[in-house]
Amino acid sequence: MEDALKQDPNMMLFDVGCNIGVYTVWAAAMDKQVVCVEMVLANVLRVQMALALSNLSSHVTIVNNALYSDHRELEIKFYKNSNGQSRLNSSKVYTPEQWDNSRAGFKVKTICIDDLTPLMSGKPVFIKMDIENTEQFALMCAHRFFKAVDVRIVQMEWVVHVDAESAPILDFMRVHGYASSSSSKSYRPLSLAQYSGDVYFLKKSFFNI
Repeated sequence: MEDALKQDPNMMLFDVGCNIGVYTVWAAAMDKQVVCVEMVLANVLRVQMALALSNLSSHVTIVNNALYSDHRELEIKFYKNSNGQSRLNSSKVYTPEQWDNSRAGFKVKTICIDDLTPLMSGKPVFIKMDIENTEQFALMCAHRFFKAVDVRIVQMEWVVHVDAESAPILDFMRVHGYASSSSSKSYRPLSLAQYSGDVYFLKKSFFNI
């Protein structure tokens, strides 16, 4: 992310699933404009405190909602032994043994990525997306956003995705003109079998792919 943001002084960060703000605060410290989306209020308060202590609050717009395919209320659960990590959807990738049952789940309101289009300032955008196997649902309601906003790079956490989750993501990226890469700075093609950790989807028209 740092390398990509440094390459273009006008590029802003869209931090989808900002958790306790590691990416958001770092980008703000680079004097970047950031839109941060986080569904857990306790995490939002942590981000706000970090920004205030660093005198960086003016760089960041925080949206306290979950992203999904439509507008509804959904319940979230928390992982064991994590700082703020939670999940929204009903993917079977993770087992019940991984939930922190000492923390009560609660319902959150969902919105669409399309709803956030007016928050983009006309600058090129780097998206960091880490929403625990809910990416395919969020992208179902993001077509207008990707048509209207100059999204250059999408960095997506890709730890475990079953076929039903990965296929819609790959189809969305193909339709909107992106190619998967192991690097955010230049096109280094990946096959699906090589997807691991963070995968970068590069805008073909910008990277001349």
